[in-house]
Amino acid sequence: MLIYTWAGGMWAVTLTDFVQVTILVLGLFILTPILLGDMGGWKVLVAQIPSSRFDFYPRGDAASWLAYARDWLVIGLGNLAGQDLIQRSLSSRNEKVAYRSAYLAGLLYITVGLLPVFLGMAGAVILPDLADPDLVMMSLALKYLPDIALVLFMGALVSALLSSADSALLAPASVIGWDLLRYFKPDAEERASLRLTRLSVLLLGALSLLLALRTASVYDLMVDSWSVLLASLFVPLTAGLWWPKSNGPGALASIGVGLCAWQGLRVVSSDLPADLLAVPFSALALVIVSSLTQKKAPPQPLLDAEGRPLAYENRVGI
Repeated sequence: MLIYTWAGGMWAVTLTDFVQVTILVLGLFILTPILLGDMGGWKVLVAQIPSSRFDFYPRGDAASWLAYARDWLVIGLGNLAGQDLIQRSLSSRNEKVAYRSAYLAGLLYITVGLLPVFLGMAGAVILPDLADPDLVMMSLALKYLPDIALVLFMGALVSALLSSADSALLAPASVIGWDLLRYFKPDAEERASLRLTRLSVLLLGALSLLLALRTASVYDLMVDSWSVLLASLFVPLTAGLWWPKSNGPGALASIGVGLCAWQGLRVVSSDLPADLLAVPFSALALVIVSSLTQKKAPPQPLLDAEGRPLAYENRVGI
């Protein structure tokens, strides 16, 4: 994964992701019925799963509702500011391809994406003494699948990991090699940008491995990464798209205040969803600083590929 991301950049990542996601989707559609059938069928499993697992919303106090909102928003809204998602949009042939792909991906996320959720719920019943919950899918496959199906299922799991990892690796590397380099050195050549991006891929790959080996849970690591995006980038990104008065200083203030509020709230109380509660602080900083610096730093309009200002109408892409 490190080699093809270093060598081929966005084109290599996109091509391999297409193959990996195809393997993943086919593997889940073929193997989920086999697994459920070998485990006794979905009806038999549902009878053993606590009914509370199927509650769509919490039935407790305000704290449980706050945690519920956080579960939806930290991934849903945090993902919107993800550089890997933005890279794909900007790499599309045209805007129609970009927004149609976004809606199609969302549809796949809430359909195909539910299959491993059902398997995980079943696994909690079938393997109640599993020491590491991160291994539930592999443990189910080893327990129930024949060798050929097991190979396909493991290929699907590896595909899911690779398609996430290569995108997450290329995103910060391209920010360093293009955005930051051009910010400090506007006349930098593309060859220099390419060299720095490739070097960043290698360094960030090593750093990512170190972080992964020091973290106990894959889930915790993923949620923390989205927490950073939600607390720091969601507000300035949204304001840049929809609020004509947002400007550069306001965006930077929003990022800084959001990060500080997130870390501060984590220290104050570990029971509160600090990443979600940091969003109002980030929004307030953006509004105040943008309003105070309008004359010194006028807002810059979004431009299309030809350099023309984009209208605010039809930005939802429907």
